Amino acid sequence: MTTQIIEPYRHEIIGGKGSIYYRAHSYHTKVPPEGIVPMIEHYTRPDAVVLDPFCGSGMAGVACLMTGRNGVLSDLSPAAVHISTGHTARPDPLCFAQAARRLLDDLAMLESELYDTPCISCAGEARTEYTVWSDTFTCPACDRRVRFWDAARRPDGTLDKTLHCPACRATFRKSDVKIGPATPVLVSVSCPACRTREQRPLTQAEATTALHDHRADISDWYPTAPLETWREMWRGQHRDIGIITAADFFTGRNLRALGAAWRAANESSEPTAMRFAMTTIVNGASRRYQWSPKRPTDVLSETLYIASLTYEFNSAKSLVSCASTPGPASCSTTVTTQCGAALSGGGR
Repeated sequence: MTTQIIEPYRHEIIGGKGSIYYRAHSYHTKVPPEGIVPMIEHYTRPDAVVLDPFCGSGMAGVACLMTGRNGVLSDLSPAAVHISTGHTARPDPLCFAQAARRLLDDLAMLESELYDTPCISCAGEARTEYTVWSDTFTCPACDRRVRFWDAARRPDGTLDKTLHCPACRATFRKSDVKIGPATPVLVSVSCPACRTREQRPLTQAEATTALHDHRADISDWYPTAPLETWREMWRGQHRDIGIITAADFFTGRNLRALGAAWRAANESSEPTAMRFAMTTIVNGASRRYQWSPKRPTDVLSETLYIASLTYEFNSAKSLVSCASTPGPASCSTTVTTQCGAALSGGGR
């Protein structure tokens, strides 16, 4: 039965960026599903099939689940299909919780190896929540190796565009120096015994762990797609700091943790949900998370920029906060990697 809509939708469309659906996974273009719901309700009947041939993050599919419609989503981007599938999947909550628990249990020993550290107050077992990394460079005046952390920070913690060499007091701009390898400068540690969390300089043992060549220890798959110079988001900075492949956007420690998490997700009884949960933390686990003097904010969107001061978050800990909200059981979505022409029969 065909439904003909004569009167256009004339009301204000309202949607926010704070819902669990919108915040569940990052994507470079996204519309809040709450803003799509009234349009679907106005132009379609309950139980109708809604087609989105360029689905992106799948928010139209989420809107279908919220309104009792069935969705058919498609996109040429494998990333879009993965994210859309995750947003519209409806795993059983109990099965998801059990699979998540098993995944975290599988990663527990590796998390301990990578992120555990002795508490300096009680000597008990504590855990690294994040490490702050700083660029280094050679002072153009005295030729000494200098940390950006020491040269740019004002007494109040904010950053000065004019750098000051702590050795010879020479002043210069970041553009005047060649950036060298990053080094860890600050750690945030939580201790369950003391019930405290503190920020402090790294101990020698913590610095050794952070600087260890963890990539040499990786046995799991990790992405090695090249970042070619013709890509829109490529910048000279990537060449200067050694960003050649996708793997270079991560510290060796986090790359090892993420590789293990991806393997565990694929071996899970709920692989679709676990893969989606795992990829929600990838941006936050990367070197693109810029340090803030007040508190962690978020990864800069629509850019692959890596700041001179960055966070390295405990990737295993980040997985703990991942959760899934099943959609209504009375409707479904189908997600495919095709173009709109192929779905309509006009393509090959």
